[in-house]
Parts: sequence; structure tokens; C-alpha cells
Amino acid sequence: MRDLALYLANQDNKTQCRRLFMPTMENDFPPDWETSKAQVVSIHTGAMQDTDWPKMEFPEVEALVLYFTASEYCIPTFLHTMKNLKVLIIHNNDGVKRSKLSGVAGFQELSQLKTLHLEKVTVPQECKVLKSLEKIHMILCEGLGRDKTIDFPELLEFNVDYYIDLEELPAGLCSSISLKTLSVTHCHRLARLPDELDKLGSLKEIRLCESLGLETVPSSICGLKKLRLLDISSCIHLKLSWGDRCKLKDTLQTLTKRTSLKRVICDEKNEWLFKPSSRTDLKVQAVKEKESNLDWLDWEGRKLEF
Repeated sequence: MRDLALYLANQDNKTQCRRLFMPTMENDFPPDWETSKAQVVSIHTGAMQDTDWPKMEFPEVEALVLYFTASEYCIPTFLHTMKNLKVLIIHNNDGVKRSKLSGVAGFQELSQLKTLHLEKVTVPQECKVLKSLEKIHMILCEGLGRDKTIDFPELLEFNVDYYIDLEELPAGLCSSISLKTLSVTHCHRLARLPDELDKLGSLKEIRLCESLGLETVPSSICGLKKLRLLDISSCIHLKLSWGDRCKLKDTLQTLTKRTSLKRVICDEKNEWLFKPSSRTDLKVQAVKEKESNLDWLDWEGRKLEF
């Protein structure tokens, strides 16, 4: 896909170039980038400080990719000039070490930003109050915590994968009443879901695959009248003691009475919870329990630092 992007960029008229791509890691920028009408810009660098960024303007950019290899990284100073920016991708390629971001004050100016993708970074506070966001993806990140200040009123998709320190979803997430997809996968420390889950009245999909620390689901999940898919596969601790087992059974069986629910993905040991349902249109997919491991914590032979 990157080769295709570079090929398309080379086809653009040099005077009216709509795509600008750095094919390899560089810290020197082409002089013709200083003033550009490009709509897509991909920048590949090493560590960057505030003074390392040249004076550039991209007034028409709609998609910006920041691809870097560094433990600390300063966001470009020209970010606040991108009034039309809709997609921002920040990807740290420095093994499994999360990078600390600085210079993020410009995020407050991104009033048109719709999609934010973060990979292997510590999530800054400024990312948590982007009111225009519709989609957010965070992979191998940290720093979200139980933050109540999170404010995504327009959010449609919340996707988290391999989040390092996520033990509980932020309470402020329940104010995202437009949310349709909640995907929290491979988050081994996640222990519980918000009690006010029923506030997410537009929610259609919940994916909790391999949330190893999850032991139960709140009864408020039964209030999700538009829920179509529930994935609780490989949640190995989602098996309660006899004292609480009836509560979990009642919660999930009440949920199956929702005609909106069309598909459930669960482990074989939990399939019985959905069997009593008399609905013929509900598809229950039972997956074999697999041996879970934490090999990803030592990815590329380097121990993850907590």
C-alpha cells in the first residue's frame, strides 16, 4: 500500500501535487514542501524537537501521517495551521516502547478532525477532549486510565487493542451517546466495564476478545436496545463462582431476548448461557478455548517496560 501511495504521488503534477510522501526516514525536508496544496502528507523521521521542524504550511491537508522512530517526539509546529485536517495517524516504530509526545497544544485547533489513530505512544491529555472525533484507534498505547474528562460527543467508533495499562474504561466514555462500535481487545488488565453502559443507546457492536482480566459484564448491558453483536471470546476469567453465576446467566439471557441482537461469539464453556434462547435468528458462535500467553510483551526480544 505504501508503494502504491508513492507511485500515485509521483504521478501528480509537481506544481499541483496532492500527495507528499517521505519514502524513507529523513530529517531534511524537500524545499518545495514549504508551501504546498497537498491533501495527503506522510512524514517519516527520527526524533524531532520543536526547533527541528521547518516552517511549512499545509492549508489544504486532510490526512496527515506522522511515522517516526523515537522515545520522544514533538508534534509538528505547523499542525495548528491545518484547518481542514480530518485524519491524523501517529505511529511510533520504536519497538514496543511507547513514545512521549510533546507540542500537542495544536490539537485544540483541529476542529475538523474526524479520525485519530495512535500507535505505541503515551496518550496526551489534549487527545481526550477532541469534540469533533468520530473514530479513535489506539494500539499498544498507555495513559488512558479512568479519566472522567474524556469528551467525545460525536464519537462513532472506539477501538483499543493491546492497551498496556487499561484496567477500566474511562467513565467519560459513557457520554458518547452516538457511539456505535466499542472494541476493546487483547487488553489483559481490563477488569470491568462501566456500570452506566446503557447510556450508550446507539451501540451496535461490543467486542471484548481476549480481555483476560474481565470477570463479569454489568447488568446495564441489557439496556442496549440496538446491540447487534457481542464478542466475549477468549475472556478466560468470565466464569463466576456459584454465588454470582445466576446473576451473569440472568443478564446474558435477558440480553438474548433483544431482537436487535443477531450474533454472539463466546467460548465453548459459556455457550450454555445462550442455549435457552428460543430465537432461531440468533447466531451463537462458540470458539475453542486456546492457550493464552503474553508473548507480545516480549515482542522482538525486548522486554516491555512498565
